[in-house]
Amino acid sequence: MARGLVEKGVDCKRLVPVGFANTKPVAENATPEGKAKNCRMAFVNAALRDRPIGGLPVDGDGKLAGDPCAKK
Repeated sequence: MARGLVEKGVDCKRLVPVGFANTKPVAENATPEGKAKNCRMAFVNAALRDRPIGGLPVDGDGKLAGDPCAKK
């Protein structure tokens, strides 16, 4: 998804793709419905004018999910 945004003109340096895997589920993974709810993507403003918002780490304490500036 980050590459798609870059292809549309978003500066790759402004994106930090992060994965949370099973660390921040919104539903139980025991059912197909729960798994579907946990398979999600969100866009969050993590910094404004190069300063983190809300005192949280910009990556939300997740695992980096690739480099949006890397060429295919």
